[in-house]
Amino acid sequence: MRSGLSGILNSRFFDSPPPSIHSLMDNQSDTALRLLDRAWKARASVVEDVTGPDSKKSAIQDSILSDLSEAVSIFRKISAKKELVHALRRLGHVEQDLGMNDSTRDRYSEAVSICRNLDDPMLLAHSLRHLGDHYMEVHEMAKAEPFYSEALSLYRNEETPPIGDFANALRRIAILKEAQGKRVEALAAWTETLDLYSTIRLIQGVEECRMRISTLTELNE
Repeated sequence: MRSGLSGILNSRFFDSPPPSIHSLMDNQSDTALRLLDRAWKARASVVEDVTGPDSKKSAIQDSILSDLSEAVSIFRKISAKKELVHALRRLGHVEQDLGMNDSTRDRYSEAVSICRNLDDPMLLAHSLRHLGDHYMEVHEMAKAEPFYSEALSLYRNEETPPIGDFANALRRIAILKEAQGKRVEALAAWTETLDLYSTIRLIQGVEECRMRISTLTELNE
């Protein structure tokens, strides 16, 4: 028969409690977020390093893709839907940088699909715009337009939409309409975009809008 002291020392009383499922999920989420941050900083370094050797850039790009893919896998595993959307968009962005157009389309399409089952219209709008951007990048304007239009509709229906995101979506529509030769519609979109960029004092955006408005006004005269 165990003595009282022996029973206490040999019991699991002093063991640390096992981590809860929520704690494990939080740890995995933190890991994935760090991977996203590391990958995005590495991407910035590649973009800025215009004189570096191609072999070095290629190695960094491989590392970026690996980090982003792992982050996507983690968020998918723990069903962190909104985080998964952000990770998919970043992975799609990098793949588009590398000309991996089919993969880019699949990432952005999945992000949109996930968003349609979430109660977050602004996340959906942002994801729709990215999918539209992909189709513009591969010169498929007809496919881009409905995604841009849906995104704009969501921003307009939001009581307080994020002005920068709203302006960026409008800018895409302006570029699209201009490419389609629809000058009046393009002019209206650039004018509205100018108002939004002016509101948030985005000087580069304001200057671009003024330049495009001036050019289109001259062409329409």
